[in-house]
Amino acid sequence: MNFYRRRPLALALSLCIAMSAAASFVPVMVLRVCLLVFCVVAGIGAFLFFRKFRPGALISGVRAPAFALLTGIGCAFMVLSAVILWDRIYFYDDFVMDEGDYPDEITAVVTDIRRETGYGATYTVRLKSLNGDAKRASGLMFTDTPLGLQRGDVISGQVRFSPLGEVFAIYGMEEGEMAASGWLFACEAGRVEITGETHGFSVFMSELRGRLSAALSLYLDRDSAGLAGALLLGVRNEPAVMRRDFSRIGASHLLALSGLHLTIICGILGAVLLKLRIPRRARIVVTSVFIVLFLILTGCPYSALRAGIMCVIAETAFLFRRGKDRITALFIAGAGILLVDPAAIYDIGFMMSFTSTLGVVLFTADASRFCSRRLGGHYRKHPFLKKVSLVITGVFAAVGAVIFLIPLQMAYFGEVSLMTVPASLLLTPICEVLIWLLIPQLIFSAAGFRLLAGRLGLIISLITKLIGSVSSFMSRARSLVSLEYPFALPIILIFAVVVIVMMVKNVKSWLYVLIPFCAASLVYLGGVGIYGVVTLDDVPVSWLGTPSNDVFVMTVSGQGYVVDITNGNTTLMYTTCDELRNMRQTEVEACVLTHLHRRHAYSLARLCARRMVRTIILPEPLDEEEAGYAEDIRAVADEYGAEVMFFPRPSDAEIDIDGVRLTLFGTSYIKRSVHPLIGLRFGIGDAELLYEGATLWESPDSGGIKSDIVIFGSHGPKIKSLPDGFSGKAFTLSPELSEMNGVMMPAGTLRMNFRRQSG
Repeated sequence: MNFYRRRPLALALSLCIAMSAAASFVPVMVLRVCLLVFCVVAGIGAFLFFRKFRPGALISGVRAPAFALLTGIGCAFMVLSAVILWDRIYFYDDFVMDEGDYPDEITAVVTDIRRETGYGATYTVRLKSLNGDAKRASGLMFTDTPLGLQRGDVISGQVRFSPLGEVFAIYGMEEGEMAASGWLFACEAGRVEITGETHGFSVFMSELRGRLSAALSLYLDRDSAGLAGALLLGVRNEPAVMRRDFSRIGASHLLALSGLHLTIICGILGAVLLKLRIPRRARIVVTSVFIVLFLILTGCPYSALRAGIMCVIAETAFLFRRGKDRITALFIAGAGILLVDPAAIYDIGFMMSFTSTLGVVLFTADASRFCSRRLGGHYRKHPFLKKVSLVITGVFAAVGAVIFLIPLQMAYFGEVSLMTVPASLLLTPICEVLIWLLIPQLIFSAAGFRLLAGRLGLIISLITKLIGSVSSFMSRARSLVSLEYPFALPIILIFAVVVIVMMVKNVKSWLYVLIPFCAASLVYLGGVGIYGVVTLDDVPVSWLGTPSNDVFVMTVSGQGYVVDITNGNTTLMYTTCDELRNMRQTEVEACVLTHLHRRHAYSLARLCARRMVRTIILPEPLDEEEAGYAEDIRAVADEYGAEVMFFPRPSDAEIDIDGVRLTLFGTSYIKRSVHPLIGLRFGIGDAELLYEGATLWESPDSGGIKSDIVIFGSHGPKIKSLPDGFSGKAFTLSPELSEMNGVMMPAGTLRMNFRRQSG
């Protein structure tokens, strides 16, 4: 079981990877000290090695001096690379907010078009100069209107730089993740002029990918074209519903360009070359060159880059008459990527690709031995037994990937799907068939064979619908389990310690890991059930907001609910998803909108894309304009499979949520504002929580004096004074209201806990 045995290079590189990871979390000055230490270690190792000092100690089959030399040099290079990276990352300080509308002048090259709609556009640009000074950095440029820019256009114009942290704040990204994205600035553009064009190699490959994607989608419907671009070219335009469903069932790796896709494409190329009777050495060279060009074409995503390096190592091993070892190749790929780009350690795609591949490699090796013992040594010659072995190998691979991914899923997503193994077994062969069909579809479309492309396009569309139906059906099962429970960390740590001990003890097979894995899973699921029973009557309520928008998130009977009081604020929808994760809610049972706004369809689409929403509850439209907004929301609900319900207006409406009374006050207005007065009340046991939106105090229907907690909302006109006789707790996010006596302003999210029975 100890996969480091007889793999000194893998052991040394694993230490280098660990050093690179550690170097990403310490100050630059400490990195320089570490660099000096590892240089000394490498020097001592080199001295002992060249003095032919041969102590008896063996490390992974290699003499200690040679191992120290190899590891010391590797760690020194890793730390040196991290020092260079983090010195470069402080380049953010050059882009600061200045006074004025658009105070800075830039010259840049457009490298990609990320989004272009009637509401604005987002471009990826490579900076050439800033205010006349030469600068080299890549970043994002936002515009209020689409400019019709093309890849390779050289532009100059006036911009206003924004802190990159604010741009990525809604995604919860940190500085290291920004560095991994490759974007070192973000700016809003004012006047922009096209001054020329460039035809560099990167621009050419970007244009080629765009043209191939357009040719591929020529005879496909929108959903099929999006999925085809993701599977074959790494263009992430797959349907948002499918992306969410794949994530919920633990099969999102099938949508990211990785080893599966690259292996199929290289297999087709190898079969063609073999049919043409190309010599083996020439086939290896052609395949390796193709892999490099394909990676450049797809933009070198970390998962594909890792797979590409492993494929090249496997292909070239024959030229150097070396045996193939996938574990060593994996560590070479991981160390090589981190050496060139240390910020990759922050990229979740790289980490998940590396760890899941390690689990797959280890468990599939045991699967082969298991099949040889149980099915006989010649099972590959029998078609039925061969298919059985493929199923067994698929199960082992899926389980291995899940086991190795659990720590990352806990840290980044806070949840894990119980459907990962069956989803992988069911969807992987379908996706493989689809990739096989997409290659001739691309050739037929690009060559103008309309009849063949059209017929094949129909088949691809049917397979896409099958994939969508299967993923949607599986995602609707409540199989997503939160890892945010307080007992999750101890269980995972105990499991990790047991696995490490088994590795050190050199247990014969990785299959023995299934014993502690199943035990930990049963204990955890039992803990989830007990926790749900104990906290069944607890009703945690969170109030999230900005100075102009509010959202309530609550849990009732173990199910999540959202009350949206925003004007379609997308940022708050991302914050809402984070709060749902903190509340251990993997889906939304119902989302209630207090009013209708033209941007609600877009913000709800963002919520539905990240969380399964079962029901959307809307107010009845009062005019044709609101009826149009409701139709847009209904279209979003139909797309994401949510049910739509309406509550009456303009009178008060009461919604019973499993014992929690939610009262939505009727629509009313005051003379000094065009905004409606929004108010609602939560009745939870004997307690009352009142949301006094805007100037509801000026309305005769106000009932806040009797409530235990009052929240003065941010949406709409502001109140001017507190009513006489109010003695409850009052909160607000409005700076003007917080100056009144008795009104508190929370530092962040206001979290409250109620009980349905005791109050």
